[in-house]
Amino acid sequence: MPRPKTATIRDVALAAELSPTSVSRYLNGDIVLPKASASRIERAVRELNYQPNRLARNLSLGHSKMIGLVIPDISNPFFATLACAVEEVAFAGGYSVLLCNTQNDRDRELSYLHLLSGHQLDGILFLTSHAKDPTLAGILQGNRNVVLIDEDVEGVSAPRIFCENRAGGYLATRHLLDCGHRRIAFIGGPDNLLSTQERYTGFRNALKEAGLKPIRELVRFGPYTSDFGRESALRFFKIQPLPTAIFASSDYVALGVLNAAHVAGIQIPSALSLIGFDDMPLAALLQPPLTTIRQSAGKLGAEGAKLLLRLIQGKNVKPIEIRLPVKLIRRGSVQALPSKGGVKNGHYE
Repeated sequence: MPRPKTATIRDVALAAELSPTSVSRYLNGDIVLPKASASRIERAVRELNYQPNRLARNLSLGHSKMIGLVIPDISNPFFATLACAVEEVAFAGGYSVLLCNTQNDRDRELSYLHLLSGHQLDGILFLTSHAKDPTLAGILQGNRNVVLIDEDVEGVSAPRIFCENRAGGYLATRHLLDCGHRRIAFIGGPDNLLSTQERYTGFRNALKEAGLKPIRELVRFGPYTSDFGRESALRFFKIQPLPTAIFASSDYVALGVLNAAHVAGIQIPSALSLIGFDDMPLAALLQPPLTTIRQSAGKLGAEGAKLLLRLIQGKNVKPIEIRLPVKLIRRGSVQALPSKGGVKNGHYE
């Protein structure tokens, strides 16, 4: 069955017995026509079910009323929550959001950034796992309306919004230490990312404060995925003595640790304590409920969108860095150990 023809401005003009220019200017509110002419236009619009191409009009005025949100993985609950917050702020401000899911692929990131360079988007919120890529940095640096969220990009002076990663890493590790844990494993994200580096710094600072150092074989860096969390935990379980606690620097990674513990027959928290980072929506529903560091994905998205709209509207925004606070959320995945053991040569006994 053939698709119904979409009415154009020329169809409306023909039905109203007026020029396309007059119809266009009337519908855009640029001119006032005699009542008879206006009535013919309104009747033609109704009968033809004419829908104005608002995007084309906006582009003719130098803007699209659309912003892009470039994220690494929409299946990750953290990024899904962030995207919802961005959309809510953008919609309230009269903007639509083009969601760009890169699947951590650099070429996809480049493709979406070229949309901005081609003036088809008014601005872009950018989250990446390729923090040190000079090509990405060059494109970002060459555009005005860009806001970096969650991760930095080396060589880019755009406004950025991060959470207090270092404080979060410290709070997580300090909590485990306060519960008597001394043999603590760390599973980080990619080691080139700001979030990973800062959370690991917080981890090391808490250990140093307690007179300890990280154990090399109990530290791993890789993608923020549940698969990496599972693989890392299974590797740790082959090391003797076993760690008594794991700090997973993402709740998504912690999911993999939970699965690995189940496969290995290790009970959490009686045999292994686990703490995550993010406080994703499912964290409280896990078994056991996940102790974690809460950073607000929604707040990151909302504040990033507000900042981008200010840029688009021409308001003075100096290159700034905003840090959002984090909070330790105590649940059932961490258990205190009896006070015993000690430290030898700066490492855990």
